[in-house]
Amino acid sequence: MTRYLNQYKAFCLLVVLALFWAGCKKDSKNAAFDVNADVTVTGVTINSVAGVIDQKTGTVVVNLPFGTDVTALVPNMQLPGGANVKPATGTAMNFTGTVNYRVNNGNLFKDYAVMVKIIPPLSSFKINGVQGTIDQESKSISVILPDGTDLSSLTPEIQTQTGISISPSSGAAQDFNQPVNYTLTLGDLSAVYSVTVISNSINEFAFLGLASSRAGITNPDEKAAADWFFTNYPAADYISFQSIEGGRNLSNYKVIWWHYDSAQDLPAAALTAPVITALKDYRAAGGSLLLTSFAARYVDPLGVVPAGKGPNNVFGDFPPAGFIENGNNWG
Repeated sequence: MTRYLNQYKAFCLLVVLALFWAGCKKDSKNAAFDVNADVTVTGVTINSVAGVIDQKTGTVVVNLPFGTDVTALVPNMQLPGGANVKPATGTAMNFTGTVNYRVNNGNLFKDYAVMVKIIPPLSSFKINGVQGTIDQESKSISVILPDGTDLSSLTPEIQTQTGISISPSSGAAQDFNQPVNYTLTLGDLSAVYSVTVISNSINEFAFLGLASSRAGITNPDEKAAADWFFTNYPAADYISFQSIEGGRNLSNYKVIWWHYDSAQDLPAAALTAPVITALKDYRAAGGSLLLTSFAARYVDPLGVVPAGKGPNNVFGDFPPAGFIENGNNWG
């Protein structure tokens, strides 16, 4: 009996040892499974220029100067201990588009998307202190100057990246009545920017008159109307019939007021074909005209009322049903 008991004890001991050995073997396998490895890239440089890394999205942007050949650039990455990356750091790559990298360490990996952006050669364009709007994709520049600015001889201030030449040069007066092209050159590379200057008001209200400027108004009643208008709308514009005939843009104005008191008959400057067409187009586009005193008769040539049915000094009705009070300088 004792012999069988000893054999049973020996068997149990062997079972315990086997289970212990199996547990140790399993722990040995798990010891190689690393979920705490670091896969964070801490730096990316191309041509000694450090990239900007967004660890949340995994994007890396490297800004390189104008003229850089992006077809064979060699990035260098700072990797944590034990990590490797594919494609391998130090390998020349074509960065015409985004290049994807995968960092592996232990049982973890992280993907990074590296892109190269070329710094535009032209960084600033000003005329009379007004900053132009630069579209780097289309290489076009627009500058909006105050209404009435003489565009025939303007001097731009231009800033470019280091080492880039420009023609025409910064500070050289140009006629901007038509777009002007500027050529930027670095070695064998060049880029052409087209500059358009617009002289236009951004105000919504205007006072219309025969004089070339507000200061030139001589009629007392017209001058009083202008003074009241600009007191209440100090940012408004004065526009003349001559400027409208010359092609002045009226599209930004919501209301244009003409107060005319110098004579019953409308002045010739208001009746030229270019002026009539411009003001008809202005009204057709939604603009409003306020016509007071004798300017009210302007509704006839503008086609607001049927021909011959504009305001006059007829009482009761138009002739022959009505009658005209001769010699009455009304208005």
